[in-house]
Amino acid sequence: MATPYEQKSTAVINICLGFFCKEMSRFCTLFLCIKIYFADWDFFCIFAKDNACKNVSNRTYSTNKKTLQTIYLMKKLNIYLDTSVISHLDAPDTPEKMSETLELWEMLKTRSDVKIVISELTLHELNRCQQPKLRFLLEKINEFDYLFLEISEDDKKLADHYLDNAVLTKKSIDDLTHIAVATLNDCRYILSWNFKHFVNPKTIHAVWAINKMRNLPEIEIVSPSMMLGGF
Repeated sequence: MATPYEQKSTAVINICLGFFCKEMSRFCTLFLCIKIYFADWDFFCIFAKDNACKNVSNRTYSTNKKTLQTIYLMKKLNIYLDTSVISHLDAPDTPEKMSETLELWEMLKTRSDVKIVISELTLHELNRCQQPKLRFLLEKINEFDYLFLEISEDDKKLADHYLDNAVLTKKSIDDLTHIAVATLNDCRYILSWNFKHFVNPKTIHAVWAINKMRNLPEIEIVSPSMMLGGF
């Protein structure tokens, strides 16, 4: 009886492991799919393990015999940046906030499990800054391989729904749009220094209530200083 090494055809074993985990009140499902290929006289096994939600990634390993592929069906932690956070990278008039923003910025750059998310509204608001500050802020943003989001009709409709439910007033429709974009694009956190409109119990609880009624994910609205303690 021929051994696997002696067979010229390839036997493929697909191993699929499902993990269900709970992190605070948020649930996520992790699926780990490993394809292991046995080919001629070569045996390759890729061992993969992870304990956090990560993004979908395909990694291909080539050999002179076969190609090995590991697929991780996992999600990164999406963090949406409000304009106020980026602006405070260069805000000498508020040195404490500037220092904490820069500290968090460097910390985020070391986190491979994090995906920075920025919308076209964020860039539009940043363009109000004067040079050379604007140039500096855009250079800092480009330190990340960030996800850029355009404002969709669904984003606008959700922002209007927040408005109709008095989360904020009409003059703050842009702030509601930030929240809507982050919510509909699976962001776990919104980072903001705007305590008047964003980082306050009234706004946070109102958004949670509306999102729950519409079967939308819960989203955390926090300041950079809150994130420095760990997340």
